[in-house]
Formats: sequence, structure tokens, C-alpha cells
Amino acid sequence: MALEVIVDGVPMPEADARAFWQRFSAYMDEHKGDLAGFAISEGFASVVPETGRSGARLRVSRTAPQPAYANAKDGK
Repeated sequence: MALEVIVDGVPMPEADARAFWQRFSAYMDEHKGDLAGFAISEGFASVVPETGRSGARLRVSRTAPQPAYANAKDGK
């Protein structure tokens, strides 16, 4: 299963995306539902989990506001 990270529409390189996902998972284990806190800790405005055809995806933005925490959307 792929673990993608898309930053402002640009896919992050695979090795960087895996490391980002590891930090995301560790942060979320400690801070349940705190997407905004994780985004800020990484220098971003928002992070949104999605599911896609190839696997899990984090859609990250430097400018888009953080939406409320919700179940992952199907980002196809």
C-alpha cells in the first residue's frame, strides 16, 4: 500500500513521504485528532488524511485552513 503526501498539489518524494507518515502516526498516537497541531509542528497550515486508489494519502497545505477533524475522505 502506498503512503502518499501531497504538499500544495505536489507529491512528496517517496522516502520523505514515508518519514512524514511516521511522524504523523507518532504524533496522532500521542495527540488524538489534533491534525492542526501536527500541521503546525511541521510548518504547515493544514493536513487532511484521505484514502485513494493506491493507498493512504495526506493532503498538506501551507495556506489552506485546517478543516475540523473527520474520518478520512476518499480522495480518489
